[in-house]
Amino acid sequence: MAPDILTKKMITATCVFAAIFIVTGAALYRSIDSLWFAFGVLLGSACNVAKIILLNRAVDKAIKMDQKAAGDYIRIQYVFRLAVTIAVLLASHYAPFLNLYGAAAGIFTMQFATIAAKIASKKKPPSAEEKGE
Repeated sequence: MAPDILTKKMITATCVFAAIFIVTGAALYRSIDSLWFAFGVLLGSACNVAKIILLNRAVDKAIKMDQKAAGDYIRIQYVFRLAVTIAVLLASHYAPFLNLYGAAAGIFTMQFATIAAKIASKKKPPSAEEKGE
């Protein structure tokens, strides 16, 4: 199953926001800590890209199921994605080369990507030239 356009937009927006967070972290830390922050952002963003792909696959598979089975499947997938997020946060907390704040910022890129994809997918009203006036 190839990712659809919205999934690609969300992955692209996640990467853009991750880059913004990394640059901002480098500007604020100005030390070796910015490297650990960047590793945390990269880990959190990679987690989000995986969650976006998993969500896309789960929805595609659930559409083909009956209602009860689809509901159960989506709930299980939600718990799995939540467990992945918790595992990333715990790993970034205990690993000495990862920054917890960076991982949290990377995880928040999905929310920003969702908003950006929603704004980008809104259609512009047709101009006067397109209406034929």
